[in-house]
Amino acid sequence: MLDIIAVGLLIITIFLVIINWKIYLVTIEMLKVTIDIHSKTIDLFIYTRKTYEILGGDGGLTSFGQNDTMEEIEEVVDGST
Repeated sequence: MLDIIAVGLLIITIFLVIINWKIYLVTIEMLKVTIDIHSKTIDLFIYTRKTYEILGGDGGLTSFGQNDTMEEIEEVVDGST
């Protein structure tokens, strides 16, 4: 009787080891993707800074023309709530 229980527990343990190993592999893959995203984000920031410097960083990347004006947007309050 104890032999059957021991074999059953051994099978369950092996099954859990396999599941944990697959979870570990997925976690490692997610870590690699996160590191790749981090390095690409740093590259994007460097590119953006260089572009900002080339286009003249005083007025920002986009600036208004001489005759253009900025109009404020009025907030509309809906009384139906």
